[in-house]
Amino acid sequence: MEVSTCMEDGIVQDWEAATKLWEHGIRECLYADPSDHPVLLTEQIWNPDENRARAMEFFFETLDAPAFYAAKSPVCSLFASGKGSGLVVDVGADVTTVTPVIDGLVLYRPARRTRLAGNHLNERVQAMFSEQGITVTPRYRVLAKEVVDVGEAAQYTARDFAFSVTDTFAAQETARVLEEFKETCVEAEGEDEKEAVFEFPDGYRHRFSAGARRAVANEALFQSGATADDALVAVPDAAADEAGSEPTTKTDVDALTTTDRTTGGFSTRGVVDLIADTIQACDVDVRANLANNIVLTGGTTLLTGFTQRVNQELTQTLSGLKVRIHAPGNTIERRNSAWIGGSILASLGTFHQLWISKKEYEEVGVPKLLEKRFR
Repeated sequence: MEVSTCMEDGIVQDWEAATKLWEHGIRECLYADPSDHPVLLTEQIWNPDENRARAMEFFFETLDAPAFYAAKSPVCSLFASGKGSGLVVDVGADVTTVTPVIDGLVLYRPARRTRLAGNHLNERVQAMFSEQGITVTPRYRVLAKEVVDVGEAAQYTARDFAFSVTDTFAAQETARVLEEFKETCVEAEGEDEKEAVFEFPDGYRHRFSAGARRAVANEALFQSGATADDALVAVPDAAADEAGSEPTTKTDVDALTTTDRTTGGFSTRGVVDLIADTIQACDVDVRANLANNIVLTGGTTLLTGFTQRVNQELTQTLSGLKVRIHAPGNTIERRNSAWIGGSILASLGTFHQLWISKKEYEEVGVPKLLEKRFR
């Protein structure tokens, strides 16, 4: 069994897989008839028109949806926090994005994104394990295990398979162990110097120092520098534009859409520097509002001490502004804020005028809809 994702850098790359997932989710998980319900789809702000057109075509032509709309994920996350304006910091798996939103409208020029995110942190954790001579045995390979003392070799019985396990499946199961380690041991900030013991699926137990557990997060998410594999994808010529103006032109969107996937050297900025850069790139009149309404979302922001460290370092960096961070304590809300905000948005009476009906889709056509309704 091969395991793959249909998303890359926050946008759909494998359309066959994506459409099957959408249809399965609606028909088999929600037990809903898509022809009876309008569809609201969340998207990243750099999602190209081609993807939006294909999504619209799929929901109207294949699922026969009565209405459709694509809303920006940062806007929905902001609505989930009960705000119409603010700075949305989304630290997910593939990318970390910092997006300013004013009165429900995205400011494209100051927006920033970087690949210093959850998957990059996984790579750093894996590298730390390798440096300490630790081999990660995925849970599916362990049939039985014995209790051993800390530091002793694992004693376990391996599970036999009558078939070969694919590399992609093994990588996914290994990533599950890395995610568990991140959630229980990795710290972005903290005063406790106690060591933490982590038990691997095969029963091996290892003691990690507080310094090591914090260093891996610092190197992966907070440390700015220039390396070959950590590519910052920023908005070109953002500083040259008039700061803080509200861009909706095709050039502004194209700047965000362009993604350089080469392996050459790139400048990188840690999450705190990225937030500060974004605020400073906005008009001086909105900086205070943005700094006072910073919303954290995404699973990686759930790291122990993440919110405290961001707040502390931003307060020092933006000394002239009052920094206030909104970070939902509920894990589900933090991970799925775009969905929650989208459900709130779609339930508003004023939102009904934004729906694109199937009749309008057939009469107006996709090119004009993209030009008039999604700019």
